[in-house]
Amino acid sequence: MEGSWPIILEGVDCGRVTARREGAYTVFTAEATYAGDLVRISLYGSGREGYLGILAPDGSGDGILRLRRRFTRSELAGFPGEPE
Repeated sequence: MEGSWPIILEGVDCGRVTARREGAYTVFTAEATYAGDLVRISLYGSGREGYLGILAPDGSGDGILRLRRRFTRSELAGFPGEPE
C-alpha cells in the first residue's frame, strides 16, 4: 500500500497521511494542524478500518501534530485495500 490521503478532523481537511514502502515495511507518516486534543487516526475504505495511531505534538513547538508508524505485510492484512 502506497499513497497519500487527507486527514479530516471535525469536517476540516487539516493534514495528510502518507504511506510508502521501506524494505519489508510500509511506513505511515502523518502531519496535521489541529488545536484540539490528541487524536486517534485511522484509514477507512470498503467497510474496513485500519488504525494508525495517535497524532501528538513531537516537542518541536511548531503546533503540528505528527505520527510515524511502520507495519509489516501481515499487520496490514486487515487494512482497507483502497482507502477513501
